[in-house]
Amino acid sequence: MGFSAAQVDQLLRPINAARVLKDGKSKSHVSQQDVRAHLIRVFGFGSFDLHVDGPHLVFEQERKDDNGRPNNRWDVCYRAKARLTIRDSKGNQVCEYEGSATDTAENQKRGEAHGLALRSSESIALKRACTNLGDQFGLSLYNKGQTAALVKGVLVKPGGFAPAERPDLQEGIPAQVSMGNEEGGDDPDGPPLNKDGSLSRSRMDDEQLAAAGSMTKAEAKAHSALIKDVLGDQAAAERSDPWTEGPPNPEVVALFRDQAGQQLTRPQQTKLHALFTQAGWGSRDDRIRAMATLVGREVDSSSDLNRAEAKAVIDVLELAVRDRDPAGLLAEYVAATKQGDEGEMTRLMQRAASGGAS
Repeated sequence: MGFSAAQVDQLLRPINAARVLKDGKSKSHVSQQDVRAHLIRVFGFGSFDLHVDGPHLVFEQERKDDNGRPNNRWDVCYRAKARLTIRDSKGNQVCEYEGSATDTAENQKRGEAHGLALRSSESIALKRACTNLGDQFGLSLYNKGQTAALVKGVLVKPGGFAPAERPDLQEGIPAQVSMGNEEGGDDPDGPPLNKDGSLSRSRMDDEQLAAAGSMTKAEAKAHSALIKDVLGDQAAAERSDPWTEGPPNPEVVALFRDQAGQQLTRPQQTKLHALFTQAGWGSRDDRIRAMATLVGREVDSSSDLNRAEAKAVIDVLELAVRDRDPAGLLAEYVAATKQGDEGEMTRLMQRAASGGAS
């Protein structure tokens, strides 16, 4: 029998903007609950089947801290294939479509990582199968978020086709909200995001902030107070450029260390590793020796640094990566620090500030 005239009419209409969501990167998509609801609207209860092959575990990997110890945070990936079968009012199969997807949940507790990746792979596979039904199921959104219909007509139409006479089933549908970590959606179990995809600190509690590798609100407040104590109330544009003024005053460094006795933050630790890599220092032993020299004491890993020490090392690394030979400049700076040669340290700072010009 095939689709009815009313069903074809509805499938040829553009998607209602109220059904379209935007992710943190402004990409358009439809939610999995909206797709299921619209299948019921267009084809009716009991007139379609959904079968999911899997999901199948692709990998499960536990993360480790800087010392190589497991930290109870996991990356998990699942693969799923969804099959959608549509039947007519008499139960005869009209069509069958498939869609497949993989999705990864990163830096989660083990159970949450499995649940998140599993649900997401299923949802994305379902939505991809449904796009074969056209614009009503999000096909046009793949064209840079277009809501105008891509499929404006079909050559094969059922008898009695009269598109202008029928109401749009989408009229009056409430604006949709994503319910899961799916294609373009946010994860309800994960941290809230701003429109640009960045973490929304104002909507996160301390547990979410810590899990995301960010300072807690109390830590951020203490960090701001510390910066204010050291730099005063000057606006950023009014602060002098440290790269042209020579080594910092030892008394200021001592004060900074005294006021920042707490362990370095996770963002600091991440930045340390990124800057060392950017500077071309891949050896862990070399990094540890450099950090020990720069902070003036023995350390076994970056985790041993306090916040002020981490900031001091980060400052030097940011200096080094300005230079055209960051690996060489960092080596020279560490050597000058070990020798207590403030003149050479100042020269290297000035060289880096000028972009590596001698």
